[in-house]
Amino acid sequence: MNTITLKIALLLLALANAFCALNVRAADEVRAGELRCEQLVDPVGIDVTQPRLSWQLASEQRGAAQTAYEILVASSADKLAPGNADLWASGKVVSDQSLHVRYAGKPLASRQTCVWKVRIWDERGKVSAWSRPATWSLGLLQPDDWRGQWIGRDEIVIPQVLPPSSWIWFPEGKPETAAPIGLRYFRRTFELPADRTIKRAEYQMV
Repeated sequence: MNTITLKIALLLLALANAFCALNVRAADEVRAGELRCEQLVDPVGIDVTQPRLSWQLASEQRGAAQTAYEILVASSADKLAPGNADLWASGKVVSDQSLHVRYAGKPLASRQTCVWKVRIWDERGKVSAWSRPATWSLGLLQPDDWRGQWIGRDEIVIPQVLPPSSWIWFPEGKPETAAPIGLRYFRRTFELPADRTIKRAEYQMV
């Protein structure tokens, strides 16, 4: 084997070792994913001012476990960074809890939009990368927050009711107590002004 061939073989061996090391480190890494707020993905218009946040641990390593977490919550994505999160920075919390972690930041208002992410520490004390951001927003929390104008008919409908009529029943009977079974025809006579044309007629029994 000449010198050039030996150098190429050694280079390929080094690259293979480096690739294997990267794969091992990637497999060992823990990650936080499947972020949920009130068990929902990016919910909109919730009415909970201290919602519960959840995530899942993902790792190729057998026996991987969470030993701590840190949550950041901000009012916009550009503020979602350590030292800049304007709603809540939990700091490192030593806990294996990853379900229903209660939001404990600044008070939230109607129509508030929140962007959040989380990172976790594994059983070896190694911290993960930050998760992908997730969001939630609040709806209208107080009656005074409603500012909408209802769409409806503005004018008042005045029904055209004829003066009380005297009905003639046939066959005779007492319909107020026991109306005979059968068809009934009701007739009312009235005068229509000469300058009026009937386009539609409706009679209402009250």
